[in-house]
Amino acid sequence: MRKIVFGLIAVFFYSCQDNSTTIEIKGTAKGMEDGTQLLFQKLNETNQPYVVDTIIISNGSFEFEIEKKDFPEIGLLTFQNVNSNVIFFIEDKDLKATIY
Repeated sequence: MRKIVFGLIAVFFYSCQDNSTTIEIKGTAKGMEDGTQLLFQKLNETNQPYVVDTIIISNGSFEFEIEKKDFPEIGLLTFQNVNSNVIFFIEDKDLKATIY
């Protein structure tokens, strides 16, 4: 009986693991019009930004997924026609942001 209980506990903990291979990044962009492009960028080996994905603002919000890594990375969000970046760390958890 004890072996069965321990076996069920082990199966329970194993099934509760998060096996997701992606990170979800979503948020709201206050004051941005629908259709505005949002560039998601990362830094290359020489610390120069390169575009990974282009996201379109819809209903004042944005959402995209990226591949999960074993180490933190720096990400940048750049809005169309805005001369600034939002810099953030990409870790192993989903990210939610409000940008003004």
